[in-house]
Amino acid sequence: MIPRAALLHFFALASLIASLCACSAPADHPALKNAELPALIPAFRYVYRGTASGGYTIILDVGNLTTFTVPNLLDGTSYYFAVRAYDAAGDRSPYSNEVAATTPPPPPPPPPPSDTTPPTVKIANPWNGTYLSMSTKINVTASDNVGVASIVVLADGVQIASTNLSSLSFAWNTNKVAKGAHTLTATAKDAAGNAASSSITVYKR
Repeated sequence: MIPRAALLHFFALASLIASLCACSAPADHPALKNAELPALIPAFRYVYRGTASGGYTIILDVGNLTTFTVPNLLDGTSYYFAVRAYDAAGDRSPYSNEVAATTPPPPPPPPPPSDTTPPTVKIANPWNGTYLSMSTKINVTASDNVGVASIVVLADGVQIASTNLSSLSFAWNTNKVAKGAHTLTATAKDAAGNAASSSITVYKR
């Protein structure tokens, strides 16, 4: 039989565990870590663990240790604990009072890596070196590893068209465009602000 003095120490242990488990603890610092357990000589101890009150699925024989770390606790999980003492003859005490502790939730996932890849953009029509007609069709295409946010087309630095799609097609009225060389520039941007440009030179007779 377990001596009465050992049982008294055991119930003191249960009370001490109750105060220890009053606060949540992370999985790598579980509820029973570094508990100053009273020495139950000649008694030893079982620690019972479960995720439902009274439903203990794990039994840990901690011997006569005075400190013990409960392993393999999951994040964001409520656990219930009880302790029983036993002696060398195998006699066991009743269960201690049950105590509960909840581990913190898992940390949030890391943010996705920043998008640093610029789009690609091409003026498909007209070709570089083309002589303009009175109305010239402009075709621009763009692509991006995430998605194209905008395309802007400039003629000699002045915006003449834009879209938030990945392609742009429009007729450029060159009636008032001066004779000589002109620069068409298409710039594509993605949502992260990465940008790429493509330019050609066209001529007006």
